[in-house]
Amino acid sequence: MTATGCALEQDEDTLQSGVTYKATVWAKTTNTNARVYFGLKNHGSAEVKVPITSTEYQQYEIPFTYTGSGLPRVYVWIESL
Repeated sequence: MTATGCALEQDEDTLQSGVTYKATVWAKTTNTNARVYFGLKNHGSAEVKVPITSTEYQQYEIPFTYTGSGLPRVYVWIESL
């Protein structure tokens, strides 16, 4: 991904209500001034965004409990370069 506003997204449609999960991604940035995020939304609670700041590959994690409401979506998003 090389442009502001670009995103990779994936819906997770096989989750069970009331179960705790951990969304993970291995990622790095080549531009330390960029604002890039790993996020999770539509899982029944507030959207969560974790900044991707490392210039080396690093694992980023978002633990969450699925409420059964909505279709959870994980994403990597470039807010700005």
